Amino acid sequence: SAGSSSAEAIVQPTVQEAFQRQASYGPSSHRAKEINHAIAYCIAKDMIPIYTVAKPGFLKLMKTTVPLYKVPSQKFFSKTELPKMYKSKRGCWQA
Repeated sequence: SAGSSSAEAIVQPTVQEAFQRQASYGPSSHRAKEINHAIAYCIAKDMIPIYTVAKPGFLKLMKTTVPLYKVPSQKFFSKTELPKMYKSKRGCWQA
């Protein structure tokens, strides 16, 4: 009969479910690099401790606002991102 089928109906996921299924941004993706730079800028401009990136409150903020972003380690910011920012700005500060 028309209404009986042994196949299970396909259910489209909600928008929220679709976003939750996505993989996180790769560390070399353009978006991850933008966010890394913004965090490094915040650390430098506001002179906040680098260990802030490992604090539960900061991690919760990032997970809530950018769920696909994985916050790199404190070491990444101290050894990579902040030195890179310093090198790019060093010429601007020298007179």
